[in-house]
Amino acid sequence: MKVLLLLLLYSICAQAQYKKFIIEPESEQEYSNPEQMAMKSSSKKENVNLQDFALINVENIKERIKLSTYKDRPLFLTFFSPGCGFCQTMMDDLKCVKEKLPGKIGALAVGLDEHSKTMKKYITKQKLNFKAVVANKEFEKRVGGVDATPYTILLDSYGNIIGKTY
Repeated sequence: MKVLLLLLLYSICAQAQYKKFIIEPESEQEYSNPEQMAMKSSSKKENVNLQDFALINVENIKERIKLSTYKDRPLFLTFFSPGCGFCQTMMDDLKCVKEKLPGKIGALAVGLDEHSKTMKKYITKQKLNFKAVVANKEFEKRVGGVDATPYTILLDSYGNIIGKTY
């Protein structure tokens, strides 16, 4: 019972974080032009551009997914580990956000487990409505390190970090 209560509390906190970033815009126009969103959030930006990264697709290890593919909209990067219970909740929340804002945001699940079979099995079970990639050490370092999962970073349409949450 305590575990269910903790998961519920975490889910509520995660949803509050999403609302803080993008679910409740001041106006519909914020989403019609991603550059406006980037300009609005420029005071929160960290000076780290991640658009130049290409990460391994979990479902097809020969394919690389470039973050620049998402340059026309904000992008959620959610770092996860297959054995993480809270990651399940975060993935469910992110699926919900993607459904509520179709085409307005991008999302990538970023796995920290280098065993592709374990990752692929986990992703298949999740039935995600977004892609999953595997992080490399250089990418982890560039985002400032990943101390725990789930860890979510929000990028603006230029690849700059504008929000983080554990």
